[in-house]
Amino acid sequence: MFELKLHGVRGSIPCVGSDFVKYGGDTTCIEIETDEFKLIFDAGTGFRNVELKKNQKPVYLFFSHFHHDHISGLAHNPALHQPDCPINLTTALTTKVELRNTLNKFYSERFFPVDFLDLYSHISFADFSNVASLLSKKIGISHMQLEHPGGAAGYKVSQGDISIVLLFDNEYEACNKEVLLDFCNQATMVLWDGMFTKKEYPEKKGWGHSTIEQAVKFAKDGNIENVLICHHSPNRKDADIDQLAANLSSDIVTFGADGGHFSFD
Repeated sequence: MFELKLHGVRGSIPCVGSDFVKYGGDTTCIEIETDEFKLIFDAGTGFRNVELKKNQKPVYLFFSHFHHDHISGLAHNPALHQPDCPINLTTALTTKVELRNTLNKFYSERFFPVDFLDLYSHISFADFSNVASLLSKKIGISHMQLEHPGGAAGYKVSQGDISIVLLFDNEYEACNKEVLLDFCNQATMVLWDGMFTKKEYPEKKGWGHSTIEQAVKFAKDGNIENVLICHHSPNRKDADIDQLAANLSSDIVTFGADGGHFSFD
């Protein structure tokens, strides 16, 4: 069993309304489930839709970085507040101590009513290297540093011939192309930060995001089976994404949507 579930594929801020139904408005949260583990990547507002207690498997939550759209949903999954729902928090970006301190600041009483990270003993923090070692007998998980203000970690999850790469948030123009191609080599699917279009990018240079056109070029240059564009701009309505999808010049590049579910053999 190897399943990929998209719980949030919007960037920056959540979006609501009739213009954001098809692709969804929840911010970044991606789930990978195997026979042994449930792995969650980022806790944007889509995190509230993750079924944490299903099958009672060990749950690991990996943060790519700590911008609001990747952590603001952490407290809003109802199961997280139940003592029989243990969850392990980690990141390749910092140590477990800095991870705890960062999240504690965001969820301190000045910004949030309940200091649940210190109150709940079933929420634990771990260094990424220890988690990767613990999972290594069943799942391979590696990381690379991405180009993003404040830093960000990209992740690759592998099991047998299947590998999924998550690249949130990353400015492709500023990164080392060859290193990124090597990291994504032979990937079953790459989840790409498609926040901007080529036309929009010049005014947003340095913001730490890639373009949709770069996804197409990257797919052509790399040995990759599928590229799934996520982290959609909050200004990008369903009709806009449909138009962009219709004009794509690649049959292996598609657009992700909230609720998307992929099963791999």
